[in-house]
Amino acid sequence: MSASLYKELKTITDTLPFGAEVVLRSSVVNPKVFQVVDSLAPETMNTLRGDYEKVIAAQPGKTSPAYNGELEIFAYSEVTRRSLAIPPYSMVENATTFLLPQFFMLSERRQAMILIHEVSIRAGASLTETLELDELLFENMRDPSGLSFNYPRFIESLRSILIKMDQQIFAYIASSTLEADGRTTKMLSYCLSNTLKKPADEP
Repeated sequence: MSASLYKELKTITDTLPFGAEVVLRSSVVNPKVFQVVDSLAPETMNTLRGDYEKVIAAQPGKTSPAYNGELEIFAYSEVTRRSLAIPPYSMVENATTFLLPQFFMLSERRQAMILIHEVSIRAGASLTETLELDELLFENMRDPSGLSFNYPRFIESLRSILIKMDQQIFAYIASSTLEADGRTTKMLSYCLSNTLKKPADEP
């Protein structure tokens, strides 16, 4: 990753009201997570486009830096999960983000936005959740005051993604510390389900 792209990522994540370091760090994970490919298999590309079209049809007007108006795909993340002994949680066992040649033709601002988009996908967020955060993050960059868009929804969207990222870390620790009598399982399950839960007195 070039120094200028990293700087662009930091500029974007610095606008976040919380979680900036986590999102930045997750955007520049181990280089082994990224693979540059010439193309995707036709069936994979068709599935991706179909998924985007379904989300767009359900939410007219939504946009994402992960594709252009003709649904050109620039990146794609493949995630495999495994179940844990703490139902109903699972953890990401392997995640790979494939970068297509078109990705490198974009501006560094768009590249950075796509990398953040893929962070959400690798964390286990749905495409609908990811596209919502994409849009709200873009609005927050345009208006950090939050007066011209749904800022409370932005807070909730960001919180939701961070919870998923946090659960992955917690789930890994939890899965390694289970006791045979189940007491630790019950305690960790409770903690995991309440990770970053919104305090009752918050609006």
